[in-house]
Amino acid sequence: MRHSSVYRARSTQRKCNTTDDTTLVKGNEHEKPNKGRAGLKILAKHIAQQLEQRGFCLVFEHDLERCWPSSGMSRAERERKIQDFAESQGWTAAILDAGFSTRAIFQKPEPSMDAASI
Repeated sequence: MRHSSVYRARSTQRKCNTTDDTTLVKGNEHEKPNKGRAGLKILAKHIAQQLEQRGFCLVFEHDLERCWPSSGMSRAERERKIQDFAESQGWTAAILDAGFSTRAIFQKPEPSMDAASI
């Protein structure tokens, strides 16, 4: 009995640890898709936190799927929506498609240097 509660505690801790991965929702809710603005709001908050800590945020397919289901749109449309989301937050997004899985790397844009600032 004691071992099962320890296992559950470790399992829950692993699922809730968002410093090393992009698991956004605690407990069994990680299976549920976030529809509409609520999902985007959760994702935006998570990305913002990661950008403050390390300057980039890698978001994996399972989290992208919650906000932009691949079954409901073409790949080009999905990528455009992810880019639009990033731009609306003041970030850039590099979308990597490995054929079986899509990942997005969000970053704050580098300050540009123009002739007037020199």
